[in-house]
Amino acid sequence: MSETDDSFGFVQRRRNQLGMSWRHAAATAGLSPATWAEIEMCDGARGSDEDLAKVETALNIPPGILKAFNHEQTDPGLIEIRGEAVELVKLLTSPELLGEQMLEDARLRLLALQARLHEAAERLTSD
Repeated sequence: MSETDDSFGFVQRRRNQLGMSWRHAAATAGLSPATWAEIEMCDGARGSDEDLAKVETALNIPPGILKAFNHEQTDPGLIEIRGEAVELVKLLTSPELLGEQMLEDARLRLLALQARLHEAAERLTSD
């Protein structure tokens, strides 16, 4: 993931948004501080699928988002999903932009995005 990508720094921004230290976040996820730090510094570009899922759970991120950010996509549907995820990340990590209605809208968009991710995963595994 490049520094110009809109999702760069997402893990750290989300952790800070939740008011968690990196040690607390690591403990919440059941990961060593070193593993957490590596995943956070690379925004999930490193780390096993299992560890990324633990980070997503600890930060209340929909499943599969970190993997989607860091996987080169060729499927047009997945590229569109990734773009939507990046847009939501920008919104959710910019508290000055969030009001009650925007939070509800973002929550609904995340639920829809999660459903699309599951559909895409099913389609890819059935091919």
